[in-house]
Amino acid sequence: MSDSLPFACSPTGPRTIALWGSVAPPSRGEPPAWLPLRWPDMPAGATLDYTLDATALLANIADTLSATVNNVTNVVLQSQLVTAGLVTFWLISSTPDCDALVDVTLTTVSTRRVHRIVRLRVT
Repeated sequence: MSDSLPFACSPTGPRTIALWGSVAPPSRGEPPAWLPLRWPDMPAGATLDYTLDATALLANIADTLSATVNNVTNVVLQSQLVTAGLVTFWLISSTPDCDALVDVTLTTVSTRRVHRIVRLRVT
């Protein structure tokens, strides 16, 4: 897995999930309220970009973001890129008719952490 991309690509809107939508992120010490995350289906044999939008986490503060992928199942993580609050993962699928999971922890320099597991269906 590499932080540099072997090709020029920009994140695709339909495969982007805003972690907080139009709602501000939780204050320090408050547990966040969220729904399970699910990206759109992925065709078997495809390499596609999937993005988490964490810009709300960085709103109104001078902070930067890093991402740690803890685990992936049923897909291969080809590459990831963190840019201005967007974390984009390029995933490769192989086995059809299965659920894939991407387990990721986002961390800011000021040590705020968000752990999320995102599901997608390989068709």
